[in-house]
Amino acid sequence: MTALPIRKTVWKHYQWAVFIALAGCWLVPASALHRPQAMAADPAMISVPAAAGCTSDRRMPLASPVVLANVLYTAFPDGSLPQTEEETAGGRMAAVRIYDPEIPDQPLTGDQILWEVGQALAAGDPDKRRIWFADAGAMKPFTVQTVTARMLALDTKDCGANALRCDFNSDGENDSDDLEHLIRWVRQPHRAGDGKQRDWPLGSVDQSVPALMIPPQAPDGWSGFQVEELQRRSFRRFSAVHRERRTVLFVGSADGLLHAIDAGSFRWGDNPATPDIVEQGGHFRWEPTAADAPDYCFAYDGSCPNYGTGRELWAFIPSNLLPRLKYHLVDGGIPASMNASPAIADVYLDSDGDGIADTWRTVLLSAQGSEGDGVFCLDVTDPHRPVLMWEHTAAELARRKTPPAVVRIGRILDRRTGRPRWAAFLVSAATEATRQFPAVLIFDISTGRPLERIVLDAAADRNGDGLLQADELTGGRDGVAGSRPAIVDSDGNGLIDRIYVSSDKGLVYKVVLTDQPGRGAAGITHCVLNTDFTAADGRMVAPGQRYQPVIVSPTVITDDKWVTDEEGQSRVWIFFGTAAGTGGKEGSPSDGHRNYFFAYTDDAGKNDCRPQRHQLQWFIELDAGQHLPTEAFAAAGRVYFGAASTAHPQTCGNTGRSEAESGHLVAVDLDGTVLLERSIPEVLSAPLVQDRHLYLTLPGGPLSFGAGVYNTASLSTGRVQVRIKAWQEVE
Repeated sequence: MTALPIRKTVWKHYQWAVFIALAGCWLVPASALHRPQAMAADPAMISVPAAAGCTSDRRMPLASPVVLANVLYTAFPDGSLPQTEEETAGGRMAAVRIYDPEIPDQPLTGDQILWEVGQALAAGDPDKRRIWFADAGAMKPFTVQTVTARMLALDTKDCGANALRCDFNSDGENDSDDLEHLIRWVRQPHRAGDGKQRDWPLGSVDQSVPALMIPPQAPDGWSGFQVEELQRRSFRRFSAVHRERRTVLFVGSADGLLHAIDAGSFRWGDNPATPDIVEQGGHFRWEPTAADAPDYCFAYDGSCPNYGTGRELWAFIPSNLLPRLKYHLVDGGIPASMNASPAIADVYLDSDGDGIADTWRTVLLSAQGSEGDGVFCLDVTDPHRPVLMWEHTAAELARRKTPPAVVRIGRILDRRTGRPRWAAFLVSAATEATRQFPAVLIFDISTGRPLERIVLDAAADRNGDGLLQADELTGGRDGVAGSRPAIVDSDGNGLIDRIYVSSDKGLVYKVVLTDQPGRGAAGITHCVLNTDFTAADGRMVAPGQRYQPVIVSPTVITDDKWVTDEEGQSRVWIFFGTAAGTGGKEGSPSDGHRNYFFAYTDDAGKNDCRPQRHQLQWFIELDAGQHLPTEAFAAAGRVYFGAASTAHPQTCGNTGRSEAESGHLVAVDLDGTVLLERSIPEVLSAPLVQDRHLYLTLPGGPLSFGAGVYNTASLSTGRVQVRIKAWQEVE
């Protein structure tokens, strides 16, 4: 690959970098990893409870790990569990210690698993599980006393027309006992009794990235001038009330449930139990060691960190998924899935319906899994007593053969009322069957009311003749947008003012939102961002390869050191890669198509979509047969992302790979210079950077790169649009 330099700017005072992971797609043991050429230490496999495997439809796990203090949370399908093509694949969700909080300058080795959700469920009493389902706007317990055959669609033609089709307990009859069997199957599958069942109680977790609820922390944009002092005072009270609340991990699984898991007691600030160490990123509270405490506790003197138990506090099933639960046991439909990544945030909401926000709450929002056409919002301020705030279903939310939609949460100016409002951002799932353009959907978090539907029908001059031809005007139709929109507050005033959305039609859209009262309907516009294909050094992307499919969302960073105009906007950098020749997308290595990694800048002011303000700074042409199917991750001015071979999609069982097709980890700084390139066997998900360490999901489990020193101070070089606390040194 060739890195293309750009002209020097104010960046020369800061070492920013872009990390690229270019991966092959075949299974290799951890021992086959090449030695690093430019990292501070050898990579280390992190122990997991069983071999990370594949889903029942042969897909690799795609969920990134999550790190909090000295604990890594990782989820994946379990290839060691027995399964057939008809079964729902079993899943694992584990917490693993990375380092001892008393010795943060060295990693732990060996089995450091703290807990695993599937094991905790298997050991628990199914009658004591708190599973809730949504019914008529309320949450009800999922039990034989409250669930009816009609709710589960057991009275429809899929079951009623064939007396034995839904004979789940195999007694030769289709009756109320089958309703009870299905309920038991959901609550504790391996104890459902006779008939159809499976051997593991946790469904596959192959795409849902876990979300952690921790004590309240000031939201992004908290210092913005659009944040009223009343809100700040209210948040300080809210934070004080909930500073001791339980830490909860939320994750969705492919059997149709969202799970709330006990993850201990994380606390902000320094840990009084380790007086010689200053905790840079918070800690888990130390508590007296009980007789039945985990083994690791007895290495300490009288007390130890509370990392939680991994036990399920409760689970939730959205109402629109209830009729699809039966398809885990019978053919004829798409099984219920909650394999989307949940989002959680502390937000200021309108509690009395007068249109004015007046109270802080912690909310969880999530879309759904395969072909799920819903999004829901739960109030989880009290983690033991969730409250259903709203559900919304729409056909355009159902994503087929693409990663589930991911909700983004931000604060906008409601152009109808002129007041700030917390909102949820989603992208539609337009397909060839709909003949529509993709769209950005914005919902009021307080009520679930749709605020905006922004149709992305802007066009690009693809052939460069200076005119928009008829086929160019409709060039974005049927485009499938990346799973999540990138939302940006470019001037730090606390309000989102632009959105970036990718499309598999090769277009990256920019949406401009007003954050200035009084602009009314004129406050929303959009355009195509990637119209410039001449890099700053004069090199050009060939016309026939300019609008290749972009199948993942762009990654966006802003930097306060580069102010673009008198309104105080920061320069915005947008990074994304292409994926020609994959999944039936146009172009392939055999016909000369190559894929690219692009670095664009947006120097436009507010309400400005002029293409001359959007510039291609540099690009990298990838080797033949490589593409970028994973979303990037931004950390302290750097961008990390994964890629795969176009000839071998991310499925299990691919063989015959050559060494030239192995994966790579590449680091590039913002002048286009390659800082690091090393081989790795596979990258399955977007990389995670935390505490000077880089984590990747590989077939055998998570892989960690880093110098072995943890609990480090973070370095901020601008506002990163992914909320993180991370820094990675490159030597």
